[in-house]
Amino acid sequence: MPDNGRFQLQTADDARICEIVSSFESLERTKVATKLYGGGYLMQTVGNPTRILNLKLRAWSDAERDAVNAAEAECAVIKAKLGDAVETGYLLDAPSWSVIIDGAVYETGMKFVVIA
Repeated sequence: MPDNGRFQLQTADDARICEIVSSFESLERTKVATKLYGGGYLMQTVGNPTRILNLKLRAWSDAERDAVNAAEAECAVIKAKLGDAVETGYLLDAPSWSVIIDGAVYETGMKFVVIA
């Protein structure tokens, strides 16, 4: 487990869940596009955009993989530790794991909704 603890998913109590390999941020919003009679568009955004971290996760064991699955299934409020920054939120969709080393190392891409 070469992760030095600087990039990882954590429980609300700061216990390690798994490693974060990479992360980039995007904004998701509900957008309504209405085509006007003159051929143009009227664009409207409903509400405020939501910050999403697109994470690549690595589980170094079945236990870490199962912990990610459980956090997503429970809609648990967890933390993404990204170096010196810590974001609080929850996992959006169920993970689709790729096996890197059978029975030992797994990877998946996940969306993390930032709430604080």
